[in-house]
Amino acid sequence: MANADAALSLQIKEGLARIGISVTQSFEDAKVRLMCGEAEIESWKRDLTVEDPLVLTAKVPEGILGEAVSVFVEAAQRTLIEYIPSTVTPAPQPTIAKEPLPPNQIATLEELYLTGLHLSQYHHATRRPEIYWQEALKRDAGDSRANNALGLWRLRRGELQCAADHFEAALARLTSLNPNPYDGEPFYNLGVTRRFQQKDKDAYKAFYKATWNAAWRGPAYFALAELDATRGDWENALDHLQRSLKAEADNINARNLLCFILDRLNRPEAAEIIHCETVSLDPLDIGTRWRQGIAPANGQEALDLAFDLMRAGLDEQASELLYSVQDEFHDGSSPIILLALSAVQRRLGLLESIGTLSKALNAPLDYCFPSRLEELLLLESTLAVHPENGVIHYLLGNYLYNADRQDEAIVEWEAATRQLSDFPTVWRNLAIAYFNVLGKKDAAIQAFDRAFLANPADGRVLYERDHLWKRVGKSPQIRYTELLRYPGLISQRDDLSVELATLLNQMGQPSQALDLLLHRKFQPWEGGEGLVLSQYVRARLLLGRRALENGDASEALAEFSAALVVPENLGEAKHLLANQTDIYYWLGVTCQKLGKEEDAKHWWKRATAHKGDFQQMSVRSISEMTYWNAMSHRRLGEDAAAESILLRIYEYSIQLEQTEPKIDYFATSLPAMLLLNEDLVQRSRIEAQFLRAQVLAGLDQPDEAEILLREILDIDMNHGGATDFLDQIHTLKEQITAD
Repeated sequence: MANADAALSLQIKEGLARIGISVTQSFEDAKVRLMCGEAEIESWKRDLTVEDPLVLTAKVPEGILGEAVSVFVEAAQRTLIEYIPSTVTPAPQPTIAKEPLPPNQIATLEELYLTGLHLSQYHHATRRPEIYWQEALKRDAGDSRANNALGLWRLRRGELQCAADHFEAALARLTSLNPNPYDGEPFYNLGVTRRFQQKDKDAYKAFYKATWNAAWRGPAYFALAELDATRGDWENALDHLQRSLKAEADNINARNLLCFILDRLNRPEAAEIIHCETVSLDPLDIGTRWRQGIAPANGQEALDLAFDLMRAGLDEQASELLYSVQDEFHDGSSPIILLALSAVQRRLGLLESIGTLSKALNAPLDYCFPSRLEELLLLESTLAVHPENGVIHYLLGNYLYNADRQDEAIVEWEAATRQLSDFPTVWRNLAIAYFNVLGKKDAAIQAFDRAFLANPADGRVLYERDHLWKRVGKSPQIRYTELLRYPGLISQRDDLSVELATLLNQMGQPSQALDLLLHRKFQPWEGGEGLVLSQYVRARLLLGRRALENGDASEALAEFSAALVVPENLGEAKHLLANQTDIYYWLGVTCQKLGKEEDAKHWWKRATAHKGDFQQMSVRSISEMTYWNAMSHRRLGEDAAAESILLRIYEYSIQLEQTEPKIDYFATSLPAMLLLNEDLVQRSRIEAQFLRAQVLAGLDQPDEAEILLREILDIDMNHGGATDFLDQIHTLKEQITAD
């Protein structure tokens, strides 16, 4: 049980009650009572402190059931928290999430709008919200909800006029019967858009219309106050801020602006009162702290505050802030800080703006990735004056790519290379865009070569280039030879190390792969889930099978047993639902070789008991591991069960090949998709073909299986499963038919 004051737990086991209490503020002389109905079992008086949770134990009389025991915690003349089993009611069953239908299969405009809203709200990784709103507008071009949603989508991408057109269309429908519509959001959004377009009069009108609606009154009056302030209309700004704060009293930005306005109106005492109240509301707010003389902690905080000041026309304050931090931070913010400083200096008529701009164009570009609309406008205005500047083209490309305007980003990056021909990052970005957006493999390879040539000390680019080489089908031997040229870079990176181990396994050198894996401390990383562990298991299996072929069953048993144990240095553990039937199968084979028939049956039975496989963040009923389930049945003499499973694998492979592939809606981690896009159709076809090769091997048709495996390797010579299975296929037939 938990509430705002405390959390309480009660456990009763073997006649002993254990009570745990944690509080959100300290209390002296609190009383804790353990009750059975009206009878007190035991009570305590203790001080409760935030830093030390309290644990109490007491014996429960025999015959008392746990459901009859209650706990009460009292302090400060009230009950902080209580646990009474009879009053506890189960929480309602949560709604089971469902994948939304494609837009053309959704019946109503409202459902289309809400589906897109859901995907947008949760930032879904693989489904696009705008296609639902676009479908709604195909059916009704004036739908206000879809137009407003698409307008916001366009606004966030920096497509200001397109956004304004959608908001205007939404308002045309909303005001067709009533000049003051129920929903004022499109008016507010239009005001924001017009302000970014520097059409302040139009923005002012739109914001005023938004104040008619209670939900948007606070933000709209605040926006009006900012526009007032840009004109130096302090009295109207004050009035609008007061109206805004009546609707939304805790708007910190409005309160900070109010302090500035009161200062301008020569009312410092009133400003100080507001400031003190704001400090109590949010002592960590950037603007509030800056008023206290505390500088922003990093460049992004400085930019947030500067843009707030500039939006309200407080250019002198913004200039002072940006000037004071221009050389302070090394977090990628310097170019934008300097561009903003140059812009505000120019607005103030200061000649220093020219020198500041020159400094901005020569600032280090490491980690600079503009993402705010204000930054887009800064870059565009600078480019208008310096159309050939490579730095601005590069940064603008970064913004556009992040805003899902990839084609435009490629144009900007290509323009950047004309001046920044030796800048590795722009070539790296182009390589990824060429492959993912344009499908130009050769151009992507050349761009990655340029990136690595420009900075051969960049291990990340080496890894990404190798990833591209793997994707386009360069042989393992070529990739291996190239990686060995850079041992220092490999030693720096976990991803390069595991890729080298993968290549060693692929080329039949599992001992070297295992040595590499066991002598490095790996750290988990996003997109690398399972990679290190899978190559460790693969190396152990390859070594175990090699020992079997050499007649050393004891060594094989040691290798297969080790495959079940994860060394700590690998930095990850096996998922509880992971399928390990291949290891169990080979342990059974090895035990049989050693004359340990009962142990062999144990492992095969364990393999047959495992159903499903956890892959790509979901449990699959059939995978490449299902084959080992069938082979274990066969080893146990259960041929009918084995053939039934093989038939299911075959039917699934046909279904897989005939089904249009797509990324699972509920997938939360997509390692294969993090850098370079994959051909999902080809991946499904290869998977289906590999499953059929397993079926043919299981049906004692190794020659036919070999044909399929070689076809797979013709398409993807880096396919580990096909390489390993091809190596063992003839041995498997001998083992299946022996004795």
